[in-house]
Amino acid sequence: MKKRITLLDEIRGFIFFLMAVYHALFDLEYIFGIHIFIFEYGIYKYIALFIGMSYIFISGFSSNLSHNIYKRGVLCFLAAMVITLITHIITPKLTIFFGVLHFLAIAMICSPFIKKFTDKINSTIVIILCVICFIMTYNLQMGYLGIKPYFYFPLPLTLRNTGFLFPFGICSERFFSGDFYPIFPWIFVYTLGIAAGKNLNFDELPSICYKKHGNILSFCGKHSLLLYLIHQVVIVIALWLVFTVI
Repeated sequence: MKKRITLLDEIRGFIFFLMAVYHALFDLEYIFGIHIFIFEYGIYKYIALFIGMSYIFISGFSSNLSHNIYKRGVLCFLAAMVITLITHIITPKLTIFFGVLHFLAIAMICSPFIKKFTDKINSTIVIILCVICFIMTYNLQMGYLGIKPYFYFPLPLTLRNTGFLFPFGICSERFFSGDFYPIFPWIFVYTLGIAAGKNLNFDELPSICYKKHGNILSFCGKHSLLLYLIHQVVIVIALWLVFTVI
């Protein structure tokens, strides 16, 4: 019987905690009209970037431990559709059309093919390629490849206005998703996670990796998918009670 890497659960739980706090602040700002300073100075962009990158990286890393990644991908996709439905009902203007769960579902289903590719290439080269590709495609949703003003390639408007390429990060200026993690550039962060863990022997890690250091974080990490499904609803209801009832 394989030993459970509790440290991974706790890291995932900590990232979920940061995500829940960020979403609570987001709800206060955009749903309840309470001014939060991080949204005034653009700090939120870096906080969201850190949380998103961490969550996706650890998911890619953990995919090396999964024995039925296709099943997990399908379950994640169904959960993502539930998120789309719930956000459309509760906050139509903030409907999540392609959020982190949508992305992770696609990434999980594609991960066996990604692993076949990364297994044929030196890990250092994979990391370099992923970093370059992430930077080059990071502004794809803004309508161009590359880095302005140094070198960039603008996408044709006809391509951006197709309306169905948003999962790949190609979307018009009118497109909006309450949470948006398109395949590009985020697939390269997921691939980084796969590459970071592909050569590890998960049964012979340092003992600290198997010890439980915090019950709450461990619980959140083990049940992160279920908690992700319900946390926004719980937060909105709790905030509504605070501002309306109490």
